[in-house]
Amino acid sequence: KIIGGVERVLVNLSNELYRRGDKVTLLCAENKTGAPFYPLDKGVSFYNTKYNKMPELFQRIRSGFIKDRAERKRKRAKRISRIKYSRIAAYIEKENPDIIISSRPIVTYALKEIFHSRVPVITMIHGEPGGVFDEHKGEEFKKCLDYVQVLSPKFAEITRFSETDM
Repeated sequence: KIIGGVERVLVNLSNELYRRGDKVTLLCAENKTGAPFYPLDKGVSFYNTKYNKMPELFQRIRSGFIKDRAERKRKRAKRISRIKYSRIAAYIEKENPDIIISSRPIVTYALKEIFHSRVPVITMIHGEPGGVFDEHKGEEFKKCLDYVQVLSPKFAEITRFSETDM
């Protein structure tokens, strides 16, 4: 079973969107198997793209040949994201949704910057967003965000876009 606070939010949101008449598919890329712990309405599709970690090991070895540590880390993260989220990207391309709600900023980054998805994404940040922007090069990361949802109004200013970002 897949369980956690973010999962609960996504299941509740999926159920409510379905009840309002939307077609909803909940995707995840978990190594765990099974359905979400929280009950999904029967009309909500669920698909776990469960990725194989083995290629990730080879990417770590491959990136060991890059001398600059920051560059090595950035390139490795991009290659691992390409492997890990390629099944999600393929599913999105096939289904052509109107909107995507992402609970992981790295998924948003992968969809927008690696797979060049044109589908609008609402990125849910379930913690202090400053660390998310630091981890993904701050202003550069903001460029791939369409919409951001944060837990607390005090986090809104950190995620706000300036006029030049739009």
